[in-house]
Amino acid sequence: MEAPPIAFAGSRTIFAGLLLLAISSVIHKHATISLTDYINVIIVAILMIAIFTGFTYWGIQYVSASLAALVSQGFSPISLLLFSVMYKEESLTCAKVFSISVGLGGISVLFLPNIVITNDLTQVVGLLAIVIGIASFSFGSIISRALGYPTVTLAAHLNIIGGIILLMLSAIFEKPELSDIGYIKSEVMAAWFFLLFAGTLGFVIHTYLIKVWKASEVSTQAFITPIIAMSLDFFCLIMCCISHKLLGRD
Repeated sequence: MEAPPIAFAGSRTIFAGLLLLAISSVIHKHATISLTDYINVIIVAILMIAIFTGFTYWGIQYVSASLAALVSQGFSPISLLLFSVMYKEESLTCAKVFSISVGLGGISVLFLPNIVITNDLTQVVGLLAIVIGIASFSFGSIISRALGYPTVTLAAHLNIIGGIILLMLSAIFEKPELSDIGYIKSEVMAAWFFLLFAGTLGFVIHTYLIKVWKASEVSTQAFITPIIAMSLDFFCLIMCCISHKLLGRD
């Protein structure tokens, strides 16, 4: 994929926001965000979309996939819980610390064998960018709880604002050209389909759960995601084996 990462993320996020805005206009016909609250919405959009997406998309270019997965999935529940404790929404208990430790142990078992550590300084900078992005997303998630708007409406505005900021940053730092985006390529269209629908659905679910659940409960999704991914990989592998047998292939 030749598209600059921040430009690609920004354009995808804006389209996701427009899709959510259309859905919101149907299910929440009179849902609008007041001008007095819009400053807070912009702040949350900067934290949850612009900083998170910009830093993580940039950082993963310099980090192996397994190491990036370990850091992102491992640091997410920790940062969510810490910010929740800082805002005095939860208390830090031994049970929560133990459950996160068990989850981190499970993730480590999954990804550590494939991690490649190098002395390259760019890998350290990439990891730092990922950590900053996740911390920003977690902080934005906590303060978004105070915004009492319908989930789809809020998610739509967050995506649109965050996407615009990402495109502005891309224009400054990446200076993309239209020929670099490569929208017409089939693999890019497939990525657009996945990122637009899967990413949009995931963000809406997270925005909803962070309003109705405690942060420590929402953070457990970081430990469930690898299990789902591995289950899908195993299912696809089994289906491929079955299809090859039915077709008489070795």
